[in-house]
Amino acid sequence: MKIAFLYKFILFSSVCIILLFTESCKKNQYLRGYYKWEEFADSCKWKVKINEKYKPDSTYLDSLKRLNVPMDLKLFLGTWCSDSRKWVPKFMAIRSYLPLQSIQIISVDTTKKDSLKWYQTYKVDSIPMFIFLEAGTNNEIGRLKVKPYKRKLEKTLYLNLKEKGIRAI
Repeated sequence: MKIAFLYKFILFSSVCIILLFTESCKKNQYLRGYYKWEEFADSCKWKVKINEKYKPDSTYLDSLKRLNVPMDLKLFLGTWCSDSRKWVPKFMAIRSYLPLQSIQIISVDTTKKDSLKWYQTYKVDSIPMFIFLEAGTNNEIGRLKVKPYKRKLEKTLYLNLKEKGIRAI
């Protein structure tokens, strides 16, 4: 009788611990909602990924630094998405080279939807999606989808903005 009780107690305790651990991971891993970078990075533990061994091309960083249009960024991502986990920290490592006035992160669910339906407004069909707007407006001046050209984020971003008429001074 005591052995059966002990077995049930151990089984019940194990299930509780597993459920508690799983719920804790979900809270940090599957975020949904609207964030500024700092609160997002703190909630999701992505700050540490910024210091990884990504070596941006200084030629394109210098060009990005000289862009002459202040911008806002709407960044659609999924914390569950491997491309988001790979490319968003790399972008955040080079963001200081851009004339960004604000960054708003829209963390979507696995259907790529958000509660305010911004995914429809901005026609988001893949993530991560970096949408650059003229600062203080909703005028889109560029967008960057998922995977950069030849794995160079700064080059793809610069060429994309240049194609849209944004020039370095």
